[in-house]
Amino acid sequence: MFSFSAGHFLKAFNFVGATVGMLQRSLGEFAPEIQRMQLKQLRDDVQYFGDICESMTAPIAFSHARSALVVLDALLDGGQDPVKIEGFNHVMLKTHLEHALIAKDELADQILLAVPSATRQLYLQDDPAFGAKVAANFPKAAAEIEGASKCMALKLPTAAVFHLMRVMEVALVAVYQCLGLPVPLTGNDRNWGVILNNRIRPAIEAKGRGWAEKDNFQEYAALLSEVKDAWRNVTMHFERTYTQDEAARVFDATRGFMQRIADRMDESGNPRA
Repeated sequence: MFSFSAGHFLKAFNFVGATVGMLQRSLGEFAPEIQRMQLKQLRDDVQYFGDICESMTAPIAFSHARSALVVLDALLDGGQDPVKIEGFNHVMLKTHLEHALIAKDELADQILLAVPSATRQLYLQDDPAFGAKVAANFPKAAAEIEGASKCMALKLPTAAVFHLMRVMEVALVAVYQCLGLPVPLTGNDRNWGVILNNRIRPAIEAKGRGWAEKDNFQEYAALLSEVKDAWRNVTMHFERTYTQDEAARVFDATRGFMQRIADRMDESGNPRA
């Protein structure tokens, strides 16, 4: 999915439109002058505008934006300040910028999805959604965490919960390996109930009462069991959907659990218990 800043796009569009107006008013009367700094800004905006037109399949606007860049580059290579736009350059720049604005017609049938500023960070994820330590210790969960975050930003709550369940599966395997359980997780052994009740809990009990980490691992098992019973089992059936608020609670709970477990181990279960 292609994404861009609506504010930046509108600014570029308006600047290009204002320049077209200035060139139109001066056509045949005088050669307008523009500061190099402003001309560079126009070039950057036309470049940005053209890139969006290309990504959003607006070929006519993109072609004219590219041609306008050729004229702007030639003007900027002149070296003078202010830059005088005259003759052939004046006509060609006006023509190409004017036709680039046809993007509003080429894009008319496209559907744009807006991400509110309140959930912008969930979509862009400039910083790891679950924190740096989870990102470092659980790279296998990165794509699912990203998917859950973007689904939350786009208000797709049930899809977000599906991603979060896959994140918890990575945590489940980590706990399994941390306890030194050697049996590969294949076939029915991948069932959460089997893993928790037939593998993890017996392994915790086998460590004995004096094991310093027993309480922590019992808590891990209890939280994983709650996830299985409350979320995963019903999420796997079509009749269960989630509201945005419900998915937000699952998201926060999963993030908290992953941050907790990342303080103890990585996705391979290291260091071993």
